Amino acid sequence: MLAVTLAGASCGVRAPAPIDVATLLAKRGPVEARRDLEIRILADPRDVQARLAAAALDDQLGRPSDASEQLEAVERLGGPIGARWHAADQARFAKLLVARARVRLAREAGSALADLQHADQLGAKVTPAELARARAARALAELRHVDAEVRARGRATIAELATDPAWSGAKPHAGPAEHGAFGAWLWARGANREAYEQLVMWNDATRSARDPVLEVAYAQALAWWSPTAAVAVLTRPPLPVAAPPASPSAPGADSLGVDFATPDVAIGDGRAFAVMVFAQARLVAIIQAGHTGTVAPQAPPRPFDVAPELAGTGVTNEALYAVAAAFARDPAVAERLGRELVGRSVDRALGEVAVGALFDALGDPARARSAWLAASADSDEPAIVAGYAAAAARAGDGDAALVIATGAAAASGDPAATWIEVARALLRGNRALDALTAMRTAMELAGANTLATTLDLAIEASRQTGRTDQADRFASERARFTPAPVGHAAERVELAELRQHAPNASVLAAAWVATRGDPHDIELRAALLAALEHDDPRRETLVLELVMLAADRDPDRALAAVLAL
Repeated sequence: MLAVTLAGASCGVRAPAPIDVATLLAKRGPVEARRDLEIRILADPRDVQARLAAAALDDQLGRPSDASEQLEAVERLGGPIGARWHAADQARFAKLLVARARVRLAREAGSALADLQHADQLGAKVTPAELARARAARALAELRHVDAEVRARGRATIAELATDPAWSGAKPHAGPAEHGAFGAWLWARGANREAYEQLVMWNDATRSARDPVLEVAYAQALAWWSPTAAVAVLTRPPLPVAAPPASPSAPGADSLGVDFATPDVAIGDGRAFAVMVFAQARLVAIIQAGHTGTVAPQAPPRPFDVAPELAGTGVTNEALYAVAAAFARDPAVAERLGRELVGRSVDRALGEVAVGALFDALGDPARARSAWLAASADSDEPAIVAGYAAAAARAGDGDAALVIATGAAAASGDPAATWIEVARALLRGNRALDALTAMRTAMELAGANTLATTLDLAIEASRQTGRTDQADRFASERARFTPAPVGHAAERVELAELRQHAPNASVLAAAWVATRGDPHDIELRAALLAALEHDDPRRETLVLELVMLAADRDPDRALAAVLAL
């Protein structure tokens, strides 16, 4: 009886009289109305009436993340008796949770399930199909984990759902062919450890009539798991490399194969555009990581187009560019615009990732770290947590970066790839010793897909710490694999000549030709851009190429392109 009485009290009896938001808005306008409510909340964080009014106003003004934040606070303040809100407030929160869950579900984030279940409890209409898809997304996240018990939970969920024919291999009494199909499905989605174990069961039990598709998946998983197999794969003769693209026929054309039409927004500030493109690429990488478990190569979006993956998230190019452009005037203004961007995002975690990436590229590691921390607190997706670890590394906190990276790597599906990303950031943050610690872990876990990159970074970190003998040993081992990258322009004559006080026309021409042959040489492009006269038509091409390089899948290279501008 007491429980019933308390439940009834929580449905509105204890709710405070609502503030007339329409009257407040008409009287004060949207900016002052929000400010008045924020002042009330700051003065008394337990002011439920002000929080509910702020949520209603934010929802009306298209600020879903801010509205959700206020309603979450009201729910926490309710205690055991329940939230002190009205039916309209409860319905609003349920609607916002469903919208956020659908954005997360689109990238197969395991955190979508909790939002859908919460919304269902609040009375939202959540379809069984959406709940099943969210359960599958969470199960896939568990199957990427290194811990056997966590993977077993994911396997049990997949076996229970069994909506995909390939999922039959998750059942306790599956046959060899089912294990193989399930392993191939997992391998394609970045759940490497579980995929390897499933494919081993297929391999050990299948001696004839072997499926060639499963043979390929098994070979890839074996090369990832076994260092010996990885060496065998990497020492094969390299495939023929396509010839570099032809030089642009006219100023403004792009040597990377992208057709630069006239943008809707003038590209006056090349660096601001590059920052925007870098942030957009990082967002797309986070979204893709949910589907594949790793950041897959992608064609960089044109800097004045909206990436399809960002549709419906509330993150727009206009908002990204506004933050990037404002930073040069006043970082505090850029920070305020970043808060606006987050507030208008459907998924606060994705908005915080955008802001963190922006401040990464703007060279403000402290603000970047704060944003990445907020994102990881809102959604524990491994790609977001790894981003937070890298942000801590760039801020110079090597100890924190290593601790955070441990959890992110364990849940990522391919731990070595996460450690590589964090090691790159540690090198950028002048923490070479910590980078070596990360690289030692990466080398223990590296497979065919990461072993060469791991050794490249270990060589760089060893040289930075003065351990030349160790660097030479790593270089000797690296020489057994496919050829190392060509290197940067510092090893060539053009760069030194470009940095002379007034390089002559033949030096400029030679450097220009060299950039046409290497579409990823950021250092030479930056030096050539600084050496050319302001009215030289080649400058536009170089700026556009650096903007596009800001969308490179390698965050370190992308940051270098931004800094070059």
